[in-house]
Amino acid sequence: MRNKRISRPMSYLFIFIMCLGILGSVPNTRELAAVDLSSSYEVLKTENPECIERLIAGGATEADIQAFMEDLEDDVSARGTLTEANFNSMMYASIAEVVTWRAHRNIFRALLESYGEEIDYTLANGELHPELVPIRNAVKDAVLAEPEEDVLVDNGSGSPGGTVTTDTMQEEVNHQISSFSDLSGHWAAADIAEMVSKGFVKGISTTEFAPQRNITRAEFAAILLRALGITEETQLMGSFYDVSADHWYFGTVNTAAKLGLITGYTPTSFGPEDKITREQIAVMLDRALAYKNKTLDLDAETISTKLSTFQDQGLISSWAQESVATAVALEIVKGRTTTQFAPNATATRAEAAVMILRTTQQF
Repeated sequence: MRNKRISRPMSYLFIFIMCLGILGSVPNTRELAAVDLSSSYEVLKTENPECIERLIAGGATEADIQAFMEDLEDDVSARGTLTEANFNSMMYASIAEVVTWRAHRNIFRALLESYGEEIDYTLANGELHPELVPIRNAVKDAVLAEPEEDVLVDNGSGSPGGTVTTDTMQEEVNHQISSFSDLSGHWAAADIAEMVSKGFVKGISTTEFAPQRNITRAEFAAILLRALGITEETQLMGSFYDVSADHWYFGTVNTAAKLGLITGYTPTSFGPEDKITREQIAVMLDRALAYKNKTLDLDAETISTKLSTFQDQGLISSWAQESVATAVALEIVKGRTTTQFAPNATATRAEAAVMILRTTQQF
């Protein structure tokens, strides 16, 4: 059982988690060398002993640091298959979780005490301070020490069409990230790059992705169809009066509606250009899971338990509660904070890309 979290001023937690978001999203440009060390703690102690010393100066003990690194390594490893492409996002999720465990309160305080200036620098400049890199790299070296085997690429015919090494795959991901100037240092850069490389999502131009721009209901439906591998059907008549045939999303919306992936506000109104909300996303993604026969069958007690962690659970619409609980259980959609789901908040293009990618990982 995980340790209960300690209470603390939310302002400090918010600042620190913001820093961790940048920590988790900055691409690691150094070569990933294989190491013989058995744990991230040993990597950190051997390669960056000054980091250990600074944390001790901040009030942590070596035992505190070792326990924290071991829990961090275990948590990130338990999140699924780790690759160069997804490690940063996995690491962000793990460190934001583990650092708040009661057992690691000394680490939390030591980080704020010893790395306050580095955190300020990171927040002010939008780039990770070099002194904050070792913690992430230690875990990365421990869990991704051995290079992955070459993987075969399916050419669409059902037979291998060629061999691509993980170095080539990483180069492609790095290229996708670097091609968009507004993804530099963004917490979702790696996941967005993976979505772009798969052809699921595109930038608004060759140099901009616009990760913080809100996404509409029609745009989300379009990305979801591509992620599901569904080709839009030719439509002669539409289902919704506000989705006319002269709009780009006519085929998208009507195909998604026909397959049961989306519904309108009413039988004749969809609101294609409305900004999509987080609870609406949860419902669409739950339907996508059902389309792939991967949905969860949650009983009323489980749904109540999953939603009870959010203080704003009363704001979640009745028609969305089971879908939100499913998305939370599968860690597809997470709360804006540990206590707030924000069901009616609008989502950004970055959030939408990450949520859809997490959904496809369930297939």
